[in-house]
Amino acid sequence: MCGMHTSLAKFAIAATIAAPGFSRSIGDQDVAHWSRAGDGLGFLIQAAWTEGEAQERGIAVTDSEAREAVDEAPHNGLTRSDLVYASRVRLLEARIRDQIAQPAAQSVTPEQIDAYVQEHPRTEPERRRLRLFVASDRAEARAAQRALRRGRTWRSAARRYATEGDGAARTIEPGLLADRVEKAVFRAPRNALTRYGTAVFKVTAIIPGGPTPLAQQRATAWEVLSSAAQARAIDLFELDFRARWRLRTTCAPEYATHLDCSGSPNGRVTR
Repeated sequence: MCGMHTSLAKFAIAATIAAPGFSRSIGDQDVAHWSRAGDGLGFLIQAAWTEGEAQERGIAVTDSEAREAVDEAPHNGLTRSDLVYASRVRLLEARIRDQIAQPAAQSVTPEQIDAYVQEHPRTEPERRRLRLFVASDRAEARAAQRALRRGRTWRSAARRYATEGDGAARTIEPGLLADRVEKAVFRAPRNALTRYGTAVFKVTAIIPGGPTPLAQQRATAWEVLSSAAQARAIDLFELDFRARWRLRTTCAPEYATHLDCSGSPNGRVTR
């Protein structure tokens, strides 16, 4: 087993996982070795479960993929080989979940999307197109305002007077500016050169609020519904996965109380 320290001599079995077409034995030495980094027996049992499940589903990870996914240095007594093995297990877990999640996302129907849009209508707030920068103090802001009235460009005035902002045109919606400045911006008439405190700005366009385009609402609805469907599918899979593979796991007497062992009184089916 990649990443596991085994010895043909004095190899005591801590746990055995057996399923149709798959079997794995975990030795005392392996448990002791991996326990330096945590629950060694739990990690090795669940890693074997993942490998068995992946085999049943036709999912594989190549050696090069496992090596490339390692992003840490050996520690806690683990070796580079151990890290590659752990990496392989993580990739298998991710691909198993992907195999569960994809059909769940595809199960969302147009009718469900329409119902969601009707129950959660979205609207866009009023937005404003403007140029704005903030000067260091009110005197500098007044000087900037006078310079702009005399024909200085916004970019040039920002370079001369601004401590924040460059005067470039941008579109904003509520929540992007400081509270008092934002109130002043949304009260200002169009094309009026305005100063509020140290902020100098001009609103060049007012974009009325209204319903969010239907296509955008449907896209958002699909994202919400598909994410929920995937989460439900993965939750159900994990309950079933643990129940099935725990029954296939037999542990030596000294490990029998571990919650991943089929005979454990604490081996309740949990996530």
